[in-house]
Amino acid sequence: MEFREIDSSLAEPCAAFLRMHERSCASLVDSFRSRRRDVLQAAFVQNGSVRGVVSCSKGGVVLFCLPFTSEYPSYTPFLRRLFAHRELFCVNGEETGAVYFMRFFASERQLSPEQINRYYLMERDKRLGPLAVPALPPMYTALRCADDDLPELLVLEEGFEKEDVLQSDQGYDAAVARAKLVQQLRKKVLFAIRGRQNGFFRFVAKSAVNAQGYAVGQLGGVYTLPEYRRHGFGYAAVCTAVNNLTAAGLSCVLFVRETNTAAYSLYYKAGFVPVGRYIISYY
Repeated sequence: MEFREIDSSLAEPCAAFLRMHERSCASLVDSFRSRRRDVLQAAFVQNGSVRGVVSCSKGGVVLFCLPFTSEYPSYTPFLRRLFAHRELFCVNGEETGAVYFMRFFASERQLSPEQINRYYLMERDKRLGPLAVPALPPMYTALRCADDDLPELLVLEEGFEKEDVLQSDQGYDAAVARAKLVQQLRKKVLFAIRGRQNGFFRFVAKSAVNAQGYAVGQLGGVYTLPEYRRHGFGYAAVCTAVNNLTAAGLSCVLFVRETNTAAYSLYYKAGFVPVGRYIISYY
């Protein structure tokens, strides 16, 4: 087994490997395709065959695709050198691999996660076709967001992160939230429901395409203001984002917190079915 930084000679074999597994690692595939310079990307190679891919950003975000669980023990010596002095913020991926990483960091660096978020991984097959966006009340519309919408969207993003990611005010970073929205707006993959009430326009729900692979797009950041829930606004935002991916010929994936039964029901209604489990652990 070799552990090699991905270069031009490994680009095509890694792309072929990731295509086979991308529904469980869409964020990794997106990062791989963008060739981000601030991300170290490396592959496990055995007899010329790619057996796994790992990436770690400068900020310590670990993404991975390690589908062959029986080979985990052979990965450990390589990861020991890779992460000996590297900063760690979170591990993000399929449950079995995430548990392996958490045990690795506990053993090698005596690090335990401060927070572990557990999710269902859900998928909607592109062959289901587009969704019918529900009729919205007068003065409300579903739209693709633009740069000018950033200040209003920050309110929704703050609510999403505190409620669905952090579950408290601790750790919320407005600058990070803003940067995430700016990137989504730049890629034109953020959709929202906007309406007029009492003479003022405001965004009440949003949904984004967080990552885009070869045949799969990943939805994320779905959030509705508490006072506007149970009126179909969140579902309309999800439908709009799903239809954007379906029109591009992509299947859709997302992960939903295991305890969020309302969101799970919404996604199931939209044609998503559970296909695995997902973990994000924060350090």
